[in-house]
Amino acid sequence: MQRWVKQAALIKQKRFEKRISQSQLSEKLGYKNGQFISNIERQRCGVPIGKAKLLCELLEIKPHVLQVDMATDYLNNLRGALHGD
Repeated sequence: MQRWVKQAALIKQKRFEKRISQSQLSEKLGYKNGQFISNIERQRCGVPIGKAKLLCELLEIKPHVLQVDMATDYLNNLRGALHGD
């Protein structure tokens, strides 16, 4: 089962700090409703690579921080898939 634990926690924390709703953030990223950010925060999906830069800009996340979290989640998901965890 895939999980996007680190990026989900980072996005939620930064969104709360900026006091921006899921809907507002989703809209700024070009989506029609807050479901997109909700799915990320509930670990149902990860941040699309094509939206990573804009997300960093909107939430004032240093790009290398999101990069490390996304890479860590990917490696953990790959490890789980390969080893049946």
